[in-house]
Amino acid sequence: MKNFLIYLILLIGFIHCNLYYSTDANKNIEVQKFEEKKIENKKNNVIVVSKKWNNLKFFFIGKEVNDDPVLREYQQKQWYVDSIKAIQTMQMSLDRRKDVIEKWHREYLQETNSVNNAVYLLSGADLYHFILFYPNAENYIMLAMENTGAIDENYKEEDLKYGIINVQNILSNLTHSGYLFSRTMYQYMIKNKSNIFSGTLPVLLYFIGYFGYDIIDVQSMCLAYKEQNCIIPGLKYQIVDKNQKIRNLFYFSKKLSPEDLKENSELDVFFKNYTHKGLFLKAAVYLLHYKHYQKANEYLVKNFDVIVQDDSGIPYSYIKNAHYQIKLFGVYKDPTVLKETINPFQKDLEEDIKKYSKELPFSFGYAKARKSGLSNLIYAYRN
Repeated sequence: MKNFLIYLILLIGFIHCNLYYSTDANKNIEVQKFEEKKIENKKNNVIVVSKKWNNLKFFFIGKEVNDDPVLREYQQKQWYVDSIKAIQTMQMSLDRRKDVIEKWHREYLQETNSVNNAVYLLSGADLYHFILFYPNAENYIMLAMENTGAIDENYKEEDLKYGIINVQNILSNLTHSGYLFSRTMYQYMIKNKSNIFSGTLPVLLYFIGYFGYDIIDVQSMCLAYKEQNCIIPGLKYQIVDKNQKIRNLFYFSKKLSPEDLKENSELDVFFKNYTHKGLFLKAAVYLLHYKHYQKANEYLVKNFDVIVQDDSGIPYSYIKNAHYQIKLFGVYKDPTVLKETINPFQKDLEEDIKKYSKELPFSFGYAKARKSGLSNLIYAYRN
């Protein structure tokens, strides 16, 4: 009997422990569902997306963050409600523009669909147009002088408020003019370096959410050091689309100089990791039209197989002489003369657009800054 009682006690203890750990395991599984979302891609590899980054993505795009009580509390604040209402109104404008561009793109820019690696120079935070014109790229590389933003979990209400205002102002630029104002980007992405959600970070998170991507991770990068200081800082966003295709988005903070676009520069070494590259330039302040960018233009037409730009990008003569197939769209009537910049008029572009141009059903580049309100698009590709 004594042995039986000992055995019974041990058995009850075992059952109790087993129930305890089973319950705890089930609890952990439920927690994991909130902390990370697992997706199986076509190769049956498990993709784990980040709870933290996807919650921030939802926060900036205006979707409820139910599994983060801190972010959810901020979503009840009046400043958030007002900003998201404005953002969602502007998002409807972006949706309409997106529909027009996608329909036109399918008809006229089929070659960009095969581009696996796309580069957007002088991009600011304009991931919106970048994805629309290179919809199937596996690697998106953006470079501009605006800050990356900081990866820091110790954010406060004021940080998030700043990030939402950042997004709101950038969307206002895009919906009203189709391009980003230097003044706006300076104020929200350069001037306030101390704020966690300054820089392009909150805006890129917004657009990642806008296109329905999930975020696997966001990591700091550095392309170049000088005396142990990073001189080309960057962030790498690893994302996954609705078809479980993993993509990489790189954003590097660097003021573009002629030295950046030459053989064996830091950018060139990075670009050489990728083949069949497409280039995107829009509202590019006519930087490449200055004489000291001549070699830079030669480098670009040599190293990129596809180019999509307006007249503010690479001077048309370089593209025309580089053995591309060329399609021209829109009107070239009155190029934008920006404050403290050169007169960018291009006679050869004017003549060819008059002869060969097709209609452009949306504004592109500096259209709203011109007296005529008209825009153009130059599309060049190698077979």
